[in-house]
Formats: sequence, C-alpha cells, structure tokens
Amino acid sequence: MATKGARSKTKSSAQSEPASTASAPSEPATETQSGSVTMTEALERLLPHCEGSPFKVAEWLDTKHRRGDVGLLGGGVAMSPSANPAMLGIAVHVMPATGKPVLYVQVRQGLGAGYPIWDCETLIWDDNTKKPSLDKHHEFWAYDRTTFEQHFPGGEPKNRGGRPSKYNRESILIEGAVVACEIALEEGSLPQPLTLEWLCGEVEQRMLAGSPGPTLLKEVLSPLFWRLKDVQDRR
Repeated sequence: MATKGARSKTKSSAQSEPASTASAPSEPATETQSGSVTMTEALERLLPHCEGSPFKVAEWLDTKHRRGDVGLLGGGVAMSPSANPAMLGIAVHVMPATGKPVLYVQVRQGLGAGYPIWDCETLIWDDNTKKPSLDKHHEFWAYDRTTFEQHFPGGEPKNRGGRPSKYNRESILIEGAVVACEIALEEGSLPQPLTLEWLCGEVEQRMLAGSPGPTLLKEVLSPLFWRLKDVQDRR
C-alpha cells in the first residue's frame, strides 16, 4: 500500500531529488481494501471501465483468469487457468425481479465435487431447502487482490453511469438465443442434454460452404453454448 510521505518543513538549497513515479498513484486515492476481491467488488469497480456492461465485466475477468493474469480463488485456493473454459468460467446473471446484475462462477463438467454452484435463483441459503444460494457461492469464490490490482484497467472510466455508450452485440444475440432456447425447451425440441458438438453441427449445416469449420465454430459458439446449457440445467 502506497502512503504519502510527510513533506519537509524546510526547503533544501541542494538540488532536489527527482520525483518518484512509483509513489504517484495513477488513479485517485481510494479507501484501502484488504483480503481477496469479492465478486460484488469486482463488478462494481470494473463496470465504469467496461462501458457499464456487466457482460463485458464477466468477459474481462474470464479472459484475465484464462490467461493467468488475475487469480481466481475457490475457497481461498488458486484455480488453475487451464480449468477455464472447459471446467469453469465467469458469467453474469441479471435478476429478473430487480434487473440487478450479479457475477458468478459457472461450474462446468469435470471440476469435481466440493465446488459450490448457483442455481441463478436462490439468493440466501436455507438450511431446510439447501438450494445452491448466491451468498454461499460468493463466500467461496473470489479474486486474488494482488493480481487483480496489477491488471486493473487504468485511465478514465469509459462510461460514468446510465446506459452504456456502446452495446456488446454478441451479448444481445446470446440473450436473444436464450429466449429461443426457452421456447424450444417448452416444446421439447432440444436434445437432452445439449452439447457443444450438436450446436456447432446445426450451425455448420445452416452455413454450408460458408462455415469456418468446427474449430472456429466451437471457439465462437462456446459462450452461447454455456449460456444455453445454463438455461437447460435450471429446468
């Protein structure tokens, strides 16, 4: 933690030392935080730097963890970047009743037992129902503060509130696809369970010669697949 040193009461006639750039904060001083970075803190601090889009915040955190830049902690233990995206990923859910976005870790296949999931509905833990709640989820998952602060985006926030100045078209399309997925689930026309291979195959069949091939399709469609899978799993 950088602290301001006390200024000398008298000016030295000798040549003054050059100002240290290390002691000059790049951003206005804020209240010092300690411990790990909670999901709530990460969302609140990153929103102004991500054009007010919680989906871009999730994308930023997901990419930083996958590249090994920002450490994700599960129960205080660092999660390997190689587990992302196959076993876990960072996602955002907008609460239907309030419109409030919340960050959560989407636990996927092969991660193993003992990692709390969230059902995207239950907020507070109930000993009777024992449904996977958001409060227990956020107690377990957090970010390493040192690496988070090291890679925190500098400069002026891109948007200081209100509607974002730019919209993530990919996020809008994904949410539109979610609506179609929910309709298909009601009609029973989606495979059980939904797989990335099936989704890529369907898209490739529609694109025909214009398809970029299975490798790129999987890369592009992976965020959509996990969002649709989340919808399917909650039903």
